[in-house]
Amino acid sequence: MLRTSENKIYRQGIDDPKELADGFPSRIEDLFGYQAIVIGSVEASYFTPAQKELLQQFVDRRGGGLLFLGGRASLADGGWGSSNLADLFPVVLPNKKVRFTAIPRLPR
Repeated sequence: MLRTSENKIYRQGIDDPKELADGFPSRIEDLFGYQAIVIGSVEASYFTPAQKELLQQFVDRRGGGLLFLGGRASLADGGWGSSNLADLFPVVLPNKKVRFTAIPRLPR
């Protein structure tokens, strides 16, 4: 499942035309069928509190893999630092948006 824009989802590799038709799974038996979840540039508020709890259980109970990719709406900028999933990150994320600026390299 790939969110291509705010209200558009592309589904790939599905076994049934109805699979993921309603978006991200909202039932534990549907989510636990996957081995890993990749969340790339999707803000925490996209998921309902119940879906975030399912993600927590996916990692804790099922032992599923969860990978967060950076992007404009991800990590601290996506509100993940203040979500109930913040403990799943191997780093501490700020609780607010942080804009990083590039520092030019000094010539050698």
